[in-house]
Amino acid sequence: MWPVRQRVTVAEAQRIPATVYLAGETIVCLSRSRWDEELVSNRYHTLTRFARRNRVLVFEAPFELATLARPSAAKLRTLATALAGWRRRGSRLWVARPITWWEGEGGGPFWRLNQALCAPYVRWALRGAGVAQPILWLYDHRRWPLLDALPHRLACYHCTEDYAGLAGRCGEPALAERVARQEAELLRRVDLVFAVSPTLAADKRMLNPRTVLVPNGVDTALYRPEHACGPACAAVRNLPRPVLAYTGNVSYKVNLGLLASVADAFPHGTVLLVGPVSGIDDQEALAALRRRSNVVFLGRRPASELPALLGHADVALIPFIREPWFVRAAQPLKTFEYLACGLPVVSTPLDNLAPLGDLVTICDDAASFTVGVRAALAENGPDRRARRVAAAQTHSWERRFATMNVAVRSALLRRSG
Repeated sequence: MWPVRQRVTVAEAQRIPATVYLAGETIVCLSRSRWDEELVSNRYHTLTRFARRNRVLVFEAPFELATLARPSAAKLRTLATALAGWRRRGSRLWVARPITWWEGEGGGPFWRLNQALCAPYVRWALRGAGVAQPILWLYDHRRWPLLDALPHRLACYHCTEDYAGLAGRCGEPALAERVARQEAELLRRVDLVFAVSPTLAADKRMLNPRTVLVPNGVDTALYRPEHACGPACAAVRNLPRPVLAYTGNVSYKVNLGLLASVADAFPHGTVLLVGPVSGIDDQEALAALRRRSNVVFLGRRPASELPALLGHADVALIPFIREPWFVRAAQPLKTFEYLACGLPVVSTPLDNLAPLGDLVTICDDAASFTVGVRAALAENGPDRRARRVAAAQTHSWERRFATMNVAVRSALLRRSG
């Protein structure tokens, strides 16, 4: 979950010619998250791979001046981080934290004030780094005005979520419409769009035909069925079996009621949750889940420990919400990590998991989910494990990243030609 050094297997390196990769460029990323706080995600996998051959400068989620209305030592330290400029996070990767007034979706005076604060900060930081004509790599649709403010060789939008759907999940259609308008402004301006799921790619292609589908992948050098069990395993080694594991953010996406039903169905087993807890709407359901003796919240763990922890699991879970916007757009990164460890996977319905066929057991409700887990436990033989691992190998991050490089190089040629 915390950044770890990426590895390239010899087999992967031999399959992908070096000429595929972009090299010697400066890539400026405008992100929605904070580098040192986010779990290892597609953003991390993409940007650290670019940094092997290019300089990568990441503008992370900003410091909001409005939060100083209630000052604290922690907030002042965060402001100091923003004012300090670049922080090195790799041999070719640096991170800076811009300053805005208050981050929100949509327009209005606050949004215009944010742009007035953010653009000068970004120009100042890039000028200090000697950057003139970078490749812009955006994850945040709210930063579309910077495309007009910053000279660049190429602009790419990497779409990893249905942000309009996320904005509308609390019953605020007006907010969802504002987000959709902002994203549309960005889509019309960029040279290239990458989307992590077929449904997202189809949506974005309506406004920008230069949209490329690049699903999430797996670090096949890290996630393996056989993994050394070190000190990290002490917390899980003696857990009652079966161990039914979930890795990732325990957030609004997770169906807590479904997890409670699974815990009820396996009272002598363990529901293991590995990841930070944040953004939960139903705090009572969360508290009730924490009180269960057979539910273990392990919290955040380094990414390097996850394969060893999953080595103690019997079944891997994807117990997500059933909201239509999420079901049609989500493509969980953890799916291929689970499969690469040889684990059977039981999931709630997600449109973009359907192509995986019987590699993932899809269950509609709590009753069928429990049946699916029991079936996975009963049918988890060596042949099935080997098939899962082999399937995961075809979804490596190296292959995904090669696809991105080919698209970017082609776009650069189009612009220069």
